[in-house]
Amino acid sequence: MNLNAVNLRQSEISFRAVSATLRSERRRDEQELFSIKRALTAEIFQFATLAFDAHKQVKMLAATRPDAGVTIHDLEEATRFPEPVIYPNTATRLGLLGDHANDVVLFFSKIQIIRAGVVRMRRDLTDQRSTTERALETLRSEGVATPLIKLRSPIPILLEILQRRAVVLEWSA
Repeated sequence: MNLNAVNLRQSEISFRAVSATLRSERRRDEQELFSIKRALTAEIFQFATLAFDAHKQVKMLAATRPDAGVTIHDLEEATRFPEPVIYPNTATRLGLLGDHANDVVLFFSKIQIIRAGVVRMRRDLTDQRSTTERALETLRSEGVATPLIKLRSPIPILLEILQRRAVVLEWSA
């Protein structure tokens, strides 16, 4: 055999080895993508079921206790979801899902919005300051210059109204 034939044969063997390696990696990537899709689907179904059950529970409580309404404790209990496991661990590979990646991100964002809303309601119920006072405190903590606002107590205002009414009554008598 001449040297060209040997080189050609080695090139053919190298080409086949590279092709086999690429096919193997492609199969591995496809299997990984299939596993990610299956795991995310299971997690989404779990959260969707929990969210639907929470909706039914809150709706039932509102119907059975129309005078009492739904308490923050009821909301916290109904929206006690586990932390997602698959979603955060596959976040770097969500692009492999193509057009469905946005839907997955949107779904888990909605779950987070529900959780944050319940936490905010709990905070607002325990914090008896006015919205203005909380907003000013937040601005000050972020270093934003805020006007100094002095809030009047409602007692002097009520006394003033009562005194004016008494004067009006005296004049009309």
